[in-house]
Amino acid sequence: MKSEQPDALIASARKLTAKFAARAAGYDKDNSFPHEDFADLKAAGLLATSVPKAHGGHGVSISNGDPLTQWRITSAVAAGDLSLGRCYEGHINTIDLVNDFASDELKKELYPKIVAGDMRFVIWGSEPIRQDTQDLYQRLSGQTTAKKVDGGWLLNGVKAFATSAGGATHVVITAALEDVTLSALEQQQWFLADAASPGISIDESWWHSLGMRATVSHKVGLKDVFVADRYRLFSTEQYLGRLWQAKFIPHFSASFLGAATAAYEFACGYLRQRKKADDPVLQNLIAQARVAIDLLDAHLVATAHSWTAGNRDEAALRSNICRAAGEQLSMEAVAMAVRVCGATALLEQFPLGRIQRDLQTYVRHESIDRILTAIGKGCLGIDYDPNFARSDHQARAARAAD
Repeated sequence: MKSEQPDALIASARKLTAKFAARAAGYDKDNSFPHEDFADLKAAGLLATSVPKAHGGHGVSISNGDPLTQWRITSAVAAGDLSLGRCYEGHINTIDLVNDFASDELKKELYPKIVAGDMRFVIWGSEPIRQDTQDLYQRLSGQTTAKKVDGGWLLNGVKAFATSAGGATHVVITAALEDVTLSALEQQQWFLADAASPGISIDESWWHSLGMRATVSHKVGLKDVFVADRYRLFSTEQYLGRLWQAKFIPHFSASFLGAATAAYEFACGYLRQRKKADDPVLQNLIAQARVAIDLLDAHLVATAHSWTAGNRDEAALRSNICRAAGEQLSMEAVAMAVRVCGATALLEQFPLGRIQRDLQTYVRHESIDRILTAIGKGCLGIDYDPNFARSDHQARAARAAD
């Protein structure tokens, strides 16, 4: 595959936005994975954007030193369908982790298949919440276990909010080792599994959500799922120590921006069609939506610059600010679009109601309260975890050790 320039990749994604939007209502109604959309992403070479150029990819994304290009591509995808944007995010984020943690041997195995468009990735980490621990990661993903056997590991447990269940071909799964001498974060390892492995079962009755239905984020059972030794990737301690959660959260805001942009553009077209564009009240609301969108875009630009400039602490804080701003500004822009169009545009024949439902659902991914607390500590010079996942002294020690 020939590597394209960043602007060409963004333009290629934007050409697909309308096609994705035309299918979105059907996938939403059926609670089904957007297979056709992923086929289009494959044909456009957009499933390999985060693969390094040296291995046949396009070499954009945060692990390649060009997060802004990837975020703009994701925004264009999400403008067509926010559920699709979430599934695409998961694919790109997984490849970023492969870039950072996989062995050279494993990279040589995986990269040609990714470039060919034959692999669709996702990460399954969340689980039904435990009540017997205060540790965040044990509460959310400490029940799935990994038992050592000859040649690999057997995974057993349950995953909830398992995005792309039935759509992804390969899955990164978090599971805890039996070694009690390790800390909880060291015990928890990330394994790459074939989604068609024996022992993986999907409960399709679980995911009946207000929005984001086409992410098919079902509950998944794991029963003696075998993963070979070479597919054990890294620990949660390493993941947090390298600030990967902080690196990923601006990607959420890139998707939020896509949804907000779609709502804004619909509202503008709706006003023109209804011949109401001369109404100064509606002009004011449209202006507020556009201001919110442009401010969110500016946050993404500033955050990308912070990461490429190499100041990790500043970049991590900026990422949290971008995620918080992404939620606030995208919701504001969509709310303005709804006020512009009124109740008629919330009928199912129009996309605005689905966009609002999807965004309202997706912004609940990560707690805005924890994010804001992390930002506040950073602003006040107090040690904190920019991944908002553990105690401040643990975070300080991890950053010092990495």
